[in-house]
Amino acid sequence: MGIEATGSMQWFVNLMEELEIECLVGHPAQIRAAEPRKQQHHRRDVDAILELLVQDRFPAIWLPNDDIVSGWTVGALYAFCWQQADGYHRKHAIADTWIALRSGI
Repeated sequence: MGIEATGSMQWFVNLMEELEIECLVGHPAQIRAAEPRKQQHHRRDVDAILELLVQDRFPAIWLPNDDIVSGWTVGALYAFCWQQADGYHRKHAIADTWIALRSGI
């Protein structure tokens, strides 16, 4: 299964892990680049993701697993997000989600 990276995706990724379903998270800009039409349409997005998965061209991004993140402090998690080159706001939202999940908020 492939999904586009968003700030609120972590709950879904965790659910897929619990159900033992492989879930790849893709880079949104690269997924958009694969679709020649500029108008966004959810059905077209799904078709583009499916095509990328079938052709083994899905632009998966690396996400830390729980074993890695469990050893991080809040400051280290934010530092990790700052070190990434693009999409500060998206990564900031992902970091907030991880922190909220770890603290039980």
